Amino acid sequence: MLSWEAVLPEIPQHPQKCEEICDGEVECCKQSLTVYLLNGGKFVPCKMIITNYRIVLSKGLNGTGECIAIPTALIDSVNEETINVHQYVNDNSKLVDIQCKTTWTFTLRFDYNSDSSRASFEKAKNLIIDKHAAVNQISNRFCYTKKVTSEESNRLKKVYDLEEELTRMTENFSGLFRISTANKGYQLCGSYPEKVIVPARVTDTDLANHADFRARGRFIMISWIDKRTSCCIARSSQPKVGLSRSRSQKDEEVIKLLSPTTTVTNDIRSNIRSRRQAATEIDHLLRINQAQEDRIPVTIVDARPWKAAIGNLAKGGGYED
Repeated sequence: MLSWEAVLPEIPQHPQKCEEICDGEVECCKQSLTVYLLNGGKFVPCKMIITNYRIVLSKGLNGTGECIAIPTALIDSVNEETINVHQYVNDNSKLVDIQCKTTWTFTLRFDYNSDSSRASFEKAKNLIIDKHAAVNQISNRFCYTKKVTSEESNRLKKVYDLEEELTRMTENFSGLFRISTANKGYQLCGSYPEKVIVPARVTDTDLANHADFRARGRFIMISWIDKRTSCCIARSSQPKVGLSRSRSQKDEEVIKLLSPTTTVTNDIRSNIRSRRQAATEIDHLLRINQAQEDRIPVTIVDARPWKAAIGNLAKGGGYED
C-alpha cells in the first residue's frame, strides 16, 4: 500500500477532511475536482479544492483521507504538459506540474477523455494559474480578504501585552533595569515602542541626548535578559560618527552603564531574583561592584557587512571603534 507521506515527507499533513476550510477562505469551485497526484511512481486519486488561500489535496476518491495544503503564495510556477511526452504514458490525460518556491514539485494528472473532464481540467488549470498570478497583487492576498471582527481583535490584544511583558522581564532585577517612557508619543524614535527597558541608571534625559547621536534616534534598549546571570542583550542603530569620526560623551556614558548590569556577583543576583533586597540596598551593592577591577566588558557586535559599515561613514553614520 502506498504511503501518503511519500509524496513529500516535509509537507505538513492535515487530519481534517478536504471540505473543512479555514475561517475567511472562499472556495473558487462549486464542487471538488477528482485528480491524480504522483506519489512513489504511481498516480494516487484524490479530491482537490481551490480556495482564495490554498490548493487542498485530499487522499481518496471521496476526499476523506489526509490532506496536503499548498498555499498559493508558495507556488513559483505552473506548467502544463501532455501525458504523451511524460514518462507515465496514458492516453486522454493531461498533466500539470506545480513548482513551489521551496523546491517542492506536485505533478497532477487530469482525465481528458470527455467534454466534462476536459471542462474540469481547463477550469482547474486556469484557477491554479489565476490564483498563482493573483498573489502578486497584494490586495488579492488572503491576509487582506480576511477581515478581523472586533471580537477577534479584542481576543488578539490579550495574547500580547507590552507592559506585562516588560514587567515580566524586569521583575527580578528592579535595581538593574527599569521601564522607561522617554519615547512616549514616539518623540525619540518612531520605530520603537513607547515603553522600553533600559539600564536603571540611565535617565530619560540621558536617553534623549544619546538618541541624538544615533541614526533615526534608535537609542540603546534592552531586548533580552538572562534570568540566571542578569546578562542582557541591547540593540541600537549606528552612531553618527561620520568621516570626521565624531564622538559623543553622552552616548559613551550610556554604553558604559550597560556594564554594571552584567557584573553583579552571584550573591547579589540571588538576592535580586528572590526579591529579598530593597532597591536602594541593591543600588548600593552595585556601586561597590562597579569599582571592582574584574568588570565584564560590554561587547559590541555590528551585524552589517564590513563594506556597508564603512560606506555609511560618508553618509554621516559609521561604527564604534
